[in-house]
Amino acid sequence: MPVNAPAGICPSCLLNAGLELESAATATKGSRFTPPTTEELSSQLPHLDIQEFIGRGGMGAVYKARHLDLDRVVAVKILPAEIENEEAFTERFAREARALAKLNHPNIVSVFDFGQINDQYYFLMEFVDGTNLRSVIDSGNIEPHEALDIVRQLCDALEYAHSQGVVHRDIKPENILVDKSGRIKIADFGLAKLLDESVDESLTATRQVMGSLRYMAPEQTRGTKTVDHRADIFSLGVVFYELLTGDLPIGRFQLPSQKAATDTRLDRIVLRALENEPADRYQKASEVNHDITSLANHPIAAQAPVKSFPAATESNDPRISRKAIFGAVWILFFVVATFVSLALVVMVLTPMQSNYDSSISTDVGPPNSVSTTGILFMLVILLPVVLVGLSSLIGTPLLGVAAVKDIKQSNGQLTGLGLAIFDIVFYPIMLFNLIYIGAIFYACSFSPFGRIALLIGILSVPFIDFLLYRLALKHVKE
Repeated sequence: MPVNAPAGICPSCLLNAGLELESAATATKGSRFTPPTTEELSSQLPHLDIQEFIGRGGMGAVYKARHLDLDRVVAVKILPAEIENEEAFTERFAREARALAKLNHPNIVSVFDFGQINDQYYFLMEFVDGTNLRSVIDSGNIEPHEALDIVRQLCDALEYAHSQGVVHRDIKPENILVDKSGRIKIADFGLAKLLDESVDESLTATRQVMGSLRYMAPEQTRGTKTVDHRADIFSLGVVFYELLTGDLPIGRFQLPSQKAATDTRLDRIVLRALENEPADRYQKASEVNHDITSLANHPIAAQAPVKSFPAATESNDPRISRKAIFGAVWILFFVVATFVSLALVVMVLTPMQSNYDSSISTDVGPPNSVSTTGILFMLVILLPVVLVGLSSLIGTPLLGVAAVKDIKQSNGQLTGLGLAIFDIVFYPIMLFNLIYIGAIFYACSFSPFGRIALLIGILSVPFIDFLLYRLALKHVKE
């Protein structure tokens, strides 16, 4: 025993005593869930042959059973008993359970039936003959291409569930099953939300119904009321990192390419999924899938780790989209050329008008040579401007759309999204301005305060244009 041991007590014994006290204190709070035995469950569910107890966790206990009427193997999940006295839980359970039963996807564990036995609620689910992803990760035999295949399947499942309005909120390897054919199945969809609304805050830390701390999105730690599907994308990023490296992205973590010598192109995908702010992450699981799939035609070659550690939010020398720049230059050229052409036209027409007025006063016809020269000059100036303008009306929005697509697929290698949106909305906004100002002119002709209203209306045009541009930019970012 060390000389400086506190109060002459062995530190190891003291630690064990502390753990025992903590465990006892936790038990007194009523947060310990004791699952029923197979015999007890068999008597409560006579149409099922309960074969074995599989395991238990924060979301209940799972048993393997055979459905006697259907002659098929199923899994039975018993929810924790702490919810039994919760008011209005029965109605919410039925509503949520129906939503989960409607999920029909090859990468999601199916819910066949649900109900209540005595004071406990249960789900009858698809039995997956295999193991969970935690066991696969612990084996340490996952190759990079296998990790990508797993994440693609997870993306497919999450995208489908999110499109049905169901958020998992507890994506982690323990809730991801792998059958004997290698197919991924996500279990316990929606149960985190169902249980979280049914227990008080004193139970969530122990039962972790809000999600497992190491896989939770930052917004989940600030309160679950504002958590949406993007929390699942963060958890997916944690699982992705763990599949590639075998470790969790905690603190100032290394990039996957530094940790496990994987392809550096995967770093951007993982880091974007792990952004702290939901708005900075992938907004859809399908976007993660798209970026991973885009690498399928290029081998994922192992690369030597680099020494420097870039910040998670910075990109390596991003360049602005050339398509966005060209579209903006095209618009600028047309606008400048239009004003220059109008100025030249005024310069030509002014002497022509003066000559015409003088010819009228002297009863002499207008000089045909001057008139013909002026008209030809205007045609030479205006024709290229008209051609550029007509082509720009179609070309710049198309360039803007192409630039937006390139930027969103570049994983941070391209910037200039605002410029690309400018290319798209410039001419539609100009058309709106013409219609808006024309309507103001027409309305002001009937108003006694016509000039004031006209002035206010014209001054409001830039402000409205800015709002329309910001609205389009926000829509594309989302």
